[in-house]
Amino acid sequence: MRLIFFIMLLLSSLQAEETPWSGKWDMYWKDGSITMELTQTGNSISGHYYPYEGNLTATVKKNTLRGHFVQKNSRGTIQLTLSPDQNSFFGTLIDTEWINGYRITEQKRSKVTPYDLSSPYHALSSFLRLSNSVRSGKHENLGHAIACLEMDEATKALPFHQKFLLASILFDVIDEHTIILRTVAQKAEGNTYFYNLRDHRTDTVYTLEFVKDIHQKWRMKLPPKKQLQQKLSTLLNSRGKDEVNPNEHLKLETPRSTIRTFIEQVKKWDSGGKEHVISTLNLSWIDPKIREWQAPILAQYLKQVLDRISLIIYQEIPNNPKSELAYVHFHHPLGKIIIAPFEAEGKTRWQFTPETLASIAVLDEAMENLPLKKGISTLENTTYFFALRHHAKKLSNLLVYKVFYLELWQWIAIVVILLVSFMLAQLFSFLTLKLLHKGRFTNTLNQEGMVLRYLRPMKILTVGLIWTSSLIYIGIPDFIFSILSVFGLLLIAISTAWLSYNIINLVMEMLHHRTNQTETDIDDILVSLIGSTLKIIVVIASFFAAAEILSVPYQTVIAGLGIGGLAFAIAAKDTIANFFGSAIILADRPFVQGDEVKIGSYFGTVTHVGIRSTRLRTLDDTEVIIPNNQISSDIVDNFSKRDYRRIKSHYTLSNKTDKATLDKLDFAIIDFLEKDPNVINIDILTGIQEYSMVGIEFNTTFYVDAQSKVEYTAQRHRLLGEIARIIHEHGIELVSVRDNLMN
Repeated sequence: MRLIFFIMLLLSSLQAEETPWSGKWDMYWKDGSITMELTQTGNSISGHYYPYEGNLTATVKKNTLRGHFVQKNSRGTIQLTLSPDQNSFFGTLIDTEWINGYRITEQKRSKVTPYDLSSPYHALSSFLRLSNSVRSGKHENLGHAIACLEMDEATKALPFHQKFLLASILFDVIDEHTIILRTVAQKAEGNTYFYNLRDHRTDTVYTLEFVKDIHQKWRMKLPPKKQLQQKLSTLLNSRGKDEVNPNEHLKLETPRSTIRTFIEQVKKWDSGGKEHVISTLNLSWIDPKIREWQAPILAQYLKQVLDRISLIIYQEIPNNPKSELAYVHFHHPLGKIIIAPFEAEGKTRWQFTPETLASIAVLDEAMENLPLKKGISTLENTTYFFALRHHAKKLSNLLVYKVFYLELWQWIAIVVILLVSFMLAQLFSFLTLKLLHKGRFTNTLNQEGMVLRYLRPMKILTVGLIWTSSLIYIGIPDFIFSILSVFGLLLIAISTAWLSYNIINLVMEMLHHRTNQTETDIDDILVSLIGSTLKIIVVIASFFAAAEILSVPYQTVIAGLGIGGLAFAIAAKDTIANFFGSAIILADRPFVQGDEVKIGSYFGTVTHVGIRSTRLRTLDDTEVIIPNNQISSDIVDNFSKRDYRRIKSHYTLSNKTDKATLDKLDFAIIDFLEKDPNVINIDILTGIQEYSMVGIEFNTTFYVDAQSKVEYTAQRHRLLGEIARIIHEHGIELVSVRDNLMN
């Protein structure tokens, strides 16, 4: 009991120390957003948020926070409910407006230098850099961005969100232009400085005014709201737009849109950004089979190079969607970073060129030891390759030394993958062998048979699967990976076809064992047909799989299969005909095993129906083998399908017999047959057939109910003997008796 009490006390103390609300949060409501830092102590919450420079006090009950916020010229109540994963919340603001938020989980959020107002150049670059970061979600920089602006007294008195609105409009106006920051003065005379922004589409000039205060700080003058709105409206109308679309850059219609999409979305890689990042890369030069894993590696290489070149200000990058000139962002003897327009699905998209991506790894290697530009945080790894390489480099710089296109640690990784794949293949082979020894239909196979049928393809399949699935994690260059992956995929295709073929044989053996216990052969035919069809499907599928792996056009494969199939059909036309004859026998079922049939000139009992031929046991006790294609095209007379058996006999009577005696004989035989319980009282035919030199031909034809040949023979013996007796009773001399054996 003491132990239980101690555990409960420990759990309660751990729960009491939980502070799920502590941390930094991005918060959004209908027309605004902030960044808030919260500290939880027990059930009490205190916090500070910016850029509104407000404070929050609250209490927590279960997972719900209730409290009050206070800021300049405003105060109110707030209620938030924490989600089960403790990384987001939803609630209400001032009892009416919704508000939600999510935890900032980045270990190192980008640290942007607040601002530098030492010159017009620094003031403008600070404002643009900070505004770009706010637009990408870093709301804590909004106050710093506004600090770069000079406001009149009336504007200073406005609430913060209205200041933010004016600053946003000014930013949008500047954002519609392309700026060459190096042309902005870094040293200016006097207390004012003017810089003209020229818009080539409207052929107008917008002038930015900078003012220096008594502290020698330069700030950009914030124009009146009406003037800003008119200018923005003019710029948007010239582009056929009515408003600023915050997601327009995702369309990749300009070099600026492409580089902005890449930089912003790569930071959101695991939360929907991956797709947008890959869309900025022209991967047409890469084998489609390896794009999925190659694209993340190229993206991280590109981001690492960009982070070492400069802190990008988007407004310096061209923003003209009608331009057809490629934009060169960076030039190096080992490669360039170029964004160019490409046609895709009827639309023009600006993407990083194939030449850029082909040389980006070399550029990264050349710039690897350069520090990141100030204000840029380290990018989390987009693939295992960079994590593995990072650990290898920590162990020894020698491991990242290149030998024949690959770094040393990559060669070591390839050897390890091969060793592991062979070890696992041997393990699976051992387990499979144990399983086969216990199988009812495989325990009779010798060791060599098991290895050839099952163990060898199993080993090859295991090696192929591990080989192809592991190579993507070590970042092998695409041209080497293409060769190695083709080899691995071919191993998988061959071993899968090999193993599937043998498994089909095994299943067919099992089913044939079951069908041999039934009286009919139809199920044997069905098993053979389905098994043969599945084997053909496996073979054809393996050809198409190999064609896909080797990038052989399907038309070539189909043509090859057509020519090969034609040659095969000519060489094995009889076998194929027998195969389809079996299918017809299976569909029509003209006979089953044990039936008495007449096929062409052959009469006998069916003893076996196979996939190629049918066997008959004749009356002479010989075995006749008839090909199924002949049966399907010949007339089949099935004697076992009749309801009754006919007895037809011929009696030769003495020519001395008169007509009156013959009439009495006829009536007597009919009367006898009609009264016999085994004779079917239909179509009883008796009478004189003809007169000859030998005697009078007297025939009898009737049917008896006899299901087996033995029963029929007994009935025929009895009835013919009785008819002979009736003939003698009428005093008629019986010369001979003949019976039709085909009954």
